[in-house]
Amino acid sequence: MLLVELSVRKTKNELSLIQALEQTSVSEKNLKLSPARWKSLIQNQKVYLGLKPETRFDFILKTPCKLIFELGAEDLPKDFKKTSLDIVYEDSDFLAINKDSGLPSQASLRYYENHLFSAVRLFLQNKNNSASLPYLVLLHRLDMDTSGLILLSKKPRFTQAMARVFEKRAIKKTYLALCPRLNTAPKAWGVFGNIYKAPQADHKFYFKLGSSSKSQEGRLSKTNFKILKSTSKESLIEARPITGRSHQIRVHLKDSHSPIFGDVFYQGDMSHPRLMLHASGLEFVHPLSLKKIKLTSKFSALNDWGG
Repeated sequence: MLLVELSVRKTKNELSLIQALEQTSVSEKNLKLSPARWKSLIQNQKVYLGLKPETRFDFILKTPCKLIFELGAEDLPKDFKKTSLDIVYEDSDFLAINKDSGLPSQASLRYYENHLFSAVRLFLQNKNNSASLPYLVLLHRLDMDTSGLILLSKKPRFTQAMARVFEKRAIKKTYLALCPRLNTAPKAWGVFGNIYKAPQADHKFYFKLGSSSKSQEGRLSKTNFKILKSTSKESLIEARPITGRSHQIRVHLKDSHSPIFGDVFYQGDMSHPRLMLHASGLEFVHPLSLKKIKLTSKFSALNDWGG
């Protein structure tokens, strides 16, 4: 199963639900469903407007709007990757999930690709035994190839409160990264500077680190590092980001002359089958209950590591 969000643009003429599904940006994304299949999804309460199922084919939409629909196994390609959720913590306000490497946190441009947000929302809907979709907000993101802890809010009040926690940097994040051995690095060090986008000829981009905090480009970033263990060829490094920029730890370790194993973007050694970066710890005070939350996640890709 996969939830897909569709943004319906503002139109001058009236647009019914079935027309929106058949004629708008769905076709631009090459979603090849027959008119009969669209009608089946609507009849079976698998098309949602405002998180509630809408079953009237001729319902006139107030555009612009967003629709969500649920694709079944018959709609998805044979290589569609299912995911099982590893729930580390859950209370009435939020969940903490241990995300697998290779699973996007949210929907990507690859239309039929599974993602964590869809899987969690469907899990909660089934758990609540509800026809409507539950409220759910991703509080932060992990890169697709990074594994580990990620938080999702189940209530608007908690979302707002956690926004202040992140803004004040009152959440402690810990990552583990496996890198080539750093022979000349100190036991602990920090990287501080501005991260900015570096466009490429093929319209892709990666990020670079400015020479100093006074760089005119990008956004300020800071990470503290500590070497935990080393072998003759590899070092296990603890990373504690102070800021939360895209690719921050990956860029900072490349700048430290030790790109993470499996990091195709930043010239990492590809002798490992995945990006060897894992979000292993989160600590914060629950902004509503004031309970101290300390979450940990084992870096399973290190099970066979000799360090």
